[in-house]
Amino acid sequence: MRYEIKKGDTLSGIAKKFKTSWNQLARDNKIMNPDKIRAGNSIIVPEMERPSTLEAQVAVAKQRPPIKQAAIQRSKEDLTRPPKEKGINFSLFPQAQAMPKKTTSYKVKKGDTFNAIAKRNDMTPDQLAELNKGIKNRGKINLGQEIKLKDDRGFFGKTSDYLFGEDEPVKKSIMSKPEKRNEPIVPTNVRQLVYDVFGGEETITEKDLKTSEIKALQSAVKSAQKRGSSAIEYKDYGTQREGESQYTDVGAAGSNKSILSKLGDSSYSMKTLIGQGGITKNEKGETIILDSYNFNNAVDGSFWDYLKDARGAGTSLYAQARTIGKHFGSSEGEGSPIAINLGII
Repeated sequence: MRYEIKKGDTLSGIAKKFKTSWNQLARDNKIMNPDKIRAGNSIIVPEMERPSTLEAQVAVAKQRPPIKQAAIQRSKEDLTRPPKEKGINFSLFPQAQAMPKKTTSYKVKKGDTFNAIAKRNDMTPDQLAELNKGIKNRGKINLGQEIKLKDDRGFFGKTSDYLFGEDEPVKKSIMSKPEKRNEPIVPTNVRQLVYDVFGGEETITEKDLKTSEIKALQSAVKSAQKRGSSAIEYKDYGTQREGESQYTDVGAAGSNKSILSKLGDSSYSMKTLIGQGGITKNEKGETIILDSYNFNNAVDGSFWDYLKDARGAGTSLYAQARTIGKHFGSSEGEGSPIAINLGII
């Protein structure tokens, strides 16, 4: 089908909308410079079916493989609110869509223990205790006693704090030692590729990033907001040289020397981990990046198909990494959700 380019469109943005890659669009339409597309021109894009109603979107979301961490999933009531009410259009992020509400409370049955109840409801004992402050002794719960399973906002325990903000800051003694952050050594983009290939699906949060990567992401958000955009584009990471295309270092054309020199670049790590991510804010005014880690060109081919593509990728390290992701990584609707709380910017 054909798509008419609108003012403000980018090739990567159009590719994401139609679930393909900008490289593929450039090849199909013989576009020599991906940065130069003109409003009013039309290009060939893949045919795709889109749910026309909210109920259809919810139905599609429920058919996707379940996500292990429910922290970024919202109730159906929240999903039906106008997007402007929360400043979040969750229909853009399938991994953040609705899940059925759990029971608000539970009556203790014979043989129950406090820890077992917590585990059955995807909570830690401490999270359950936070919601049931009246229980002083976890080892003594009575038959028929009601245990609260969710807070008044509808989120379970404290698992959503990184996305929606903590209600009550933890009070610490002035004599307590400051907590040391375990700083990862390997860049997050490399770690996540390996994790994804081996089937990992846990949510990527700010806790997974290096401090320098968080700062790089904050800088990219500021660049996007300066443009008046609610989504980060590749150019916002600023890893390309002046006069170069924003896609130069995220395509097969990039030299291995250039790629290797950027392995320690936190902005490049975020560019190849998130790429184009949605920007929103929670009720506390903290900036949240929402996206999902997967490969939009993923296939269910054989190992021989992989070898064929690997040969075609040549000596380009970036192309080889993308080929591995294409054949062994997560496809659309799978993989790790991304929900990174950058704090107040």
